[in-house]
Amino acid sequence: LKTMAEIGAAHGTIEEGEREMIHSIVDFGDTSVREIMISRLDIIALNVGTNIADAIEVIRRSGHSRLPLYVEHLDNILGIVYAKDLLRILTEHPDQETIDWTSIARPAIFVPLGKMLDDLLRDFQERKTHIALVVDEYGGTAGLVTLEDVLEEIVGEIRDEHDEDEEELYEKISATEYLVDAKIDLDDLNEILGTKTDTENLDFETLGGLIFHLAREIPAKGDTFENEGVTYEVTEVINHRVVQVRIKIGSTSG
Repeated sequence: LKTMAEIGAAHGTIEEGEREMIHSIVDFGDTSVREIMISRLDIIALNVGTNIADAIEVIRRSGHSRLPLYVEHLDNILGIVYAKDLLRILTEHPDQETIDWTSIARPAIFVPLGKMLDDLLRDFQERKTHIALVVDEYGGTAGLVTLEDVLEEIVGEIRDEHDEDEEELYEKISATEYLVDAKIDLDDLNEILGTKTDTENLDFETLGGLIFHLAREIPAKGDTFENEGVTYEVTEVINHRVVQVRIKIGSTSG
């Protein structure tokens, strides 16, 4: 099917967007949750002790209509709070300042890192929900995945009014240099840079994962690594997490 799509695009019978969608559909069943999930560090959630005013502020700032509810830490998820359920409570009791969040939280779906997207989509359809928590082999929360994340694997990025303020994940500095957010997916980075980093057999999905792989230790600001003709310089680290990397196409050695 991919070959037919390529031939069709080459002869002008298939548009480029159609070719990309065919490729995405073919690859869909071979893509795991781990490859598209939102990292644990980027999850926006509500603590069970949060008051209503603070919860409204979290919803307003994040733009999310569904938030995980936890007690003490993200490895103890109690359910999912829907903004529309909170709105109903505020309509019925406008002066209420606190709430027992467990009384309105809906059951959460938990899926393993290796679950394939076609199976996840089926789960979303059967359970009539749009969000799932991703757990690792130890039962800890590894990340979060939404129906939008799944659909974007087929149709490309879906942007709404809350996405308008999102920063781009990379900035082109020159013809050979880029400033890149470390959470960018390596496949997307290959497409941007025109590089051919083999991602099939890696146990990480992001540029940050690649930096840790090359460093073999916790990277520090200013650390530089070379791999397959590409130079990576760590420009920002926060709490042992690589945040930003300067990339130069072409080795600096020799």
